[in-house]
Amino acid sequence: MDVNNPKASLSRRVISYSVSAVLGLGNSYTALALPIGANMQYGDIQIDAAEQSMLIEQLSQFGVINWDSFSIDADQRVDISQLNLDAAVLNRVTGANPSELLGQLSANGRVYVINPNGVLVGEGANINTAEFIASALDVADSDFLDGGDLTFAGQSDAAVINLGQITADNGDVILIAQVVENAGELNAENGTVGLAAGGNAYELAINQSGIVRATGVTQREGRILLTSQGSDIDVSGTLEARSASGDGGQINVGGGRAGQNPDLANAANVNVSDSALIDVSAKAEKADAGTAIVWSDRQTDFAGNIYGQGGSDSGDGAFVEISGREILNYTGNADLRSTSGETGTLWLDPAQAVISTASNDTANGVFNNAVIEQNLATANVVVEASNYSTASFSPGSILVSAPVSWSSNSRLTLKSAGAISIENNLSGANGELVLSAGVGDPADQGGDISSTAGSEINVSTLQIQQNNDAQPFGVQLPPAVERKLGSITLAGSIKAGTLDILRQNAGWGSAININNTTNQIARFQTTADSLSASASFEGDILIDAGNSALAVAADLSDMGPGRAITFLADNNIQLLAGTQLSSGTNANVIIASRSGAFANQAGANAVLPGSNGRFLIYSDTPDNISKGGLSASPLYNHTYAADLPSSITESGNRFVYSLAPEVTLTADNVSRTQGAANPTLSYSVSGLVGGDSQADVFTGTPTLSTTAGNSSANGDYNIDIATGSVVLSDFGYGLNLQDGTLTVGPNKELLVTADNLSRVYGEANPAFTSSYSGFVGSDDDSLFDGFTINYSTTAQVNSPVGNYNIVPSGANSLSDYDINYRNGTLSISPRLLNIRVQDASIDYLDSQPDYSVTYSGLASFDSASDISGLVIDDAAYSGVGGFDIVARGASNSNYTIQYQHGTLEVNPRPVTLTVRDTSRRYGQDNPTFSLRASNTVPTINTAITTWIMCCRLLFLQ
Repeated sequence: MDVNNPKASLSRRVISYSVSAVLGLGNSYTALALPIGANMQYGDIQIDAAEQSMLIEQLSQFGVINWDSFSIDADQRVDISQLNLDAAVLNRVTGANPSELLGQLSANGRVYVINPNGVLVGEGANINTAEFIASALDVADSDFLDGGDLTFAGQSDAAVINLGQITADNGDVILIAQVVENAGELNAENGTVGLAAGGNAYELAINQSGIVRATGVTQREGRILLTSQGSDIDVSGTLEARSASGDGGQINVGGGRAGQNPDLANAANVNVSDSALIDVSAKAEKADAGTAIVWSDRQTDFAGNIYGQGGSDSGDGAFVEISGREILNYTGNADLRSTSGETGTLWLDPAQAVISTASNDTANGVFNNAVIEQNLATANVVVEASNYSTASFSPGSILVSAPVSWSSNSRLTLKSAGAISIENNLSGANGELVLSAGVGDPADQGGDISSTAGSEINVSTLQIQQNNDAQPFGVQLPPAVERKLGSITLAGSIKAGTLDILRQNAGWGSAININNTTNQIARFQTTADSLSASASFEGDILIDAGNSALAVAADLSDMGPGRAITFLADNNIQLLAGTQLSSGTNANVIIASRSGAFANQAGANAVLPGSNGRFLIYSDTPDNISKGGLSASPLYNHTYAADLPSSITESGNRFVYSLAPEVTLTADNVSRTQGAANPTLSYSVSGLVGGDSQADVFTGTPTLSTTAGNSSANGDYNIDIATGSVVLSDFGYGLNLQDGTLTVGPNKELLVTADNLSRVYGEANPAFTSSYSGFVGSDDDSLFDGFTINYSTTAQVNSPVGNYNIVPSGANSLSDYDINYRNGTLSISPRLLNIRVQDASIDYLDSQPDYSVTYSGLASFDSASDISGLVIDDAAYSGVGGFDIVARGASNSNYTIQYQHGTLEVNPRPVTLTVRDTSRRYGQDNPTFSLRASNTVPTINTAITTWIMCCRLLFLQ
């Protein structure tokens, strides 16, 4: 058996073994104590045996020993001392007895135990080496000594069984036989754990019920391999693998991904019981989980648990594939969550799939809906029925006959080789759903995707795509770029934030019909893959968003001939930037908002019907539409419900509105005086909407008439309006005709009123003006343009203060008005007069002078004599200084008089004092001396000390 590329032809029977049976032990067999009968084949090896122990000292890098027997009793031990971790010794048993390793075996290098009679590691046994390989199949010495890949082969049907504990500190733990069973514990902290069953034409099996741990270094990444070439594998224990960095490791049970790894043997059948645990979760805080593959060529039954969580801080969940080429029964549970990374994926890969309430159905690949729900709570789930087929077994379709509900944001993917039929609810409002149908027959058209009218899909995102993985047996499919998906008919209700159609390969071979009016689809988009350049749509496309507003971000520019595009919604429809809708030749583009508006953000080329086609865009009113460069005539008073596109006979591209406007032609109201001729009758147009012009809406003119003649009495007369030559266009307006009124009456009267004005006494009169009242209808002051009004008044420039009439006059009529005039008032107000007293000065005790004044503000024709009663009072002074001179009493009724005081400046009086002459006799006393004052006031006789204070002393003699 080549552990890297096994090629043996295998039988298909599964058998059970007891320990004695698989080891080939008879009733009289007695285990031998310690290895015996060593025959050195290669290397420098020394052996030192005691009663209960043995020391094997290997002094060369490689060694080969053929033994008569290689066993260790429960109370015995064998120690192998080697040069380094990579040193290897091959222990081959050439005798007839199996190897029973019941005690302890230790080595610091690699140890191989080859025994075609079988190998048993007993309960309580402990093997601790750098690497340990036990095999019932032989390997050539030359291959072993080359240090390369090893091919294990032979006719042995014996087993390798582990009931104890095997630990490889720096390498792999590999158990190889036709039957391999592990009920103990396998640990390879820096390597791979492999359980390989295979060889020639024997019944083969692996039974794993113990604990297997592999923690790998960077190169090995912690792998666990349980492979059985064409045989059966039973797992009921624990498999745990992770890398040295803390990432999850790799576990393969029964084969590689999709059974396509040539380096791993494929099992015929795999059974993982409900007590089994497969653990590839990350152990470091920031680490990704690993990969677990469970595969069989015939049938896989999986009831165990899978741990594949990402690191507690960051890291993605694991990828797990559980597959049976023909039959898969899955009732297990996978926890592949991630704290902040991507949730891992559980890939269930039978040949066909039915989701129902049944618990097990090997004939139909049934998945219980509760199991799917349980796994969606902790993992993304892929159910793929597309990869595998034989001459008698074709890959099947997928049927959903039972409801599936999940509250997580996990993604459910259904991948089939043929059709996908949804007959019950898929409810994951926070999650995603991917429907991927493939080529299910030799034709190049893919399988159909459908849902029944009573079903409901409720997800955040629904993506529909072609399954490129499908490959029917014996069919040479065209290249991927030439393949087309079948039809999409989703009659059930869809509630989705986004509906995504993937443009891929050659596109879609049939219609896409998503037409349930209770849908709630917020966004429709197409997403392109790397091969989308040739993708086209060979069927009609109808998307009904139901009672949701719809945003469209789609490239539907490659429609087949005669293929139409239809988008429907109860509410608003919006074309997002980049959208292009191009129907095929002779086909239309229909966009219908049943009660909402339309908005185009994709420009003038967003909607391009094919030749001989057109677009019809339904909306509510032109006020609520954003055309974004699209150009088309309107069509009013049409709804999608009442007026389907096939019933609209008006030609060309159209914006179709539910609004029902009426163009109203109204006879204008006019009037005339009795005896005058009727004025020209006219009409007005109203009711136009959306920027429509009169010429767009109708041609021709209505007929206007009245029964009023020149002799008709005063009163109102009807102005009749009739259709005349008016012809409405195909815009869909209604026509409303409104009569008018001709009023015959007496002449109208206008009142011209002179405006009230004012001025100051002595100024000239201002320019006179008038105001007008009594206009009828639209007449206004402009009637008086060029009309002359004369004004007169008795007020002159020297007229005294008071009120004077302003008398307007002119023609007595204007147009059909009689004119009456009304006087205004000119008010003359008093003039401001300022009287100022002139300043003066005196010496103290002089008489006051005659005072005078000046006048400011007298009218040009008035003088001071016109002002009477002016009195100027003497200044009341009491010594030297400035004193007010006050005027009062002036009067004139035409003036308002203000006074400005003058100032009397009283200066000190100049006085001259002279000492009088006197004489005396010699020897007599001097006489009394005296003064004489000049410029005094005679009437005042006071001491000098009294009056000198008010006088200025000039000199003293």
